[in-house]
This record gives sequence, structure tokens and C-alpha cells, in this order.
Amino acid sequence: MPNSAWPKKFNQLDFLIGLVTGLVVVLALANLIGTNALATQGVVLDQVLGQTEKINKENQIMTVEIGKKANLSYIQSAATDLGFVRVRTNLIISADEALAAVR
Repeated sequence: MPNSAWPKKFNQLDFLIGLVTGLVVVLALANLIGTNALATQGVVLDQVLGQTEKINKENQIMTVEIGKKANLSYIQSAATDLGFVRVRTNLIISADEALAAVR
């Protein structure tokens, strides 16, 4: 006994409704995947910006430290702390003496 509730041929309207429903589901999934990817990229970008700010602050601190340690008075005090003493007179070696030491 054939099932009389189902027609043997698909009705064109039923086919279009199924096609549109399937297309809506596929587009909804594509939108969901795209939105998720965009949100993930936003989080990563925020982390990169945070790291950039941290590195810029460290760079500023190091620039100040380099400036302090390149100062001549700092170098002089560091040398004094290490036991170096300031020379009272300059030692001048003539060219003849320097040449004699080489020979």
C-alpha cells in the first residue's frame, strides 16, 4: 500500500523553502565563524598593544639609566669607588722614548 501522505514528486515550493532554509543555516554558520575569528583577533591585538606599551615604558627607563651612567660625574664617582685615583701630573712620553721601547 503506497504512502499517500508523501507525493511522488517534490513540489517546487517545498524545494525552494528547503533551499532557502539551508542557505540561511549555512550563512548563519559562516557569520558565526567570521564573528568568532574577528573577536579572537581583537583579543590578540589588545595583548600585543599591552606588550608594546610595557616595552615602551621599559625603553624609557633604560634610556634614563643610560643617560645617568654616561654622565662623566657618575663615571668619576664609580672609578673612585673602584679604587682609582686621580693623577696629579700628566706623564708625557717623547717620541724617542716610545720608539726606543719598541726596538
